[in-house]
Amino acid sequence: MAKWMPEAGKSQLYREFMDLKQGSMSFAEYERKFNELSKFGPNLIDTPLKKNEKFIAGARLEYYSRLISHVYGTFTPVSYTHLRAHETKANL
Repeated sequence: MAKWMPEAGKSQLYREFMDLKQGSMSFAEYERKFNELSKFGPNLIDTPLKKNEKFIAGARLEYYSRLISHVYGTFTPVSYTHLRAHETKANL
């Protein structure tokens, strides 16, 4: 998809990835959007640490303390931790 996209479109999606925040999105929506847009900013997440930091920085503040302890792991545990935190809060 990105291969055939005009540079202006790629630039816009890069900027959207840079500014991505969870906001009112569900966890699944945020993770899906993060993974979609990450293709347009690979230099922003070219190490596991950078990817985790970017994901955590965009998550809602209420999840920060649970997520930050996983910043040095792989992306999957960070996203699962966020999901568990989100589900726990929803069940309260």
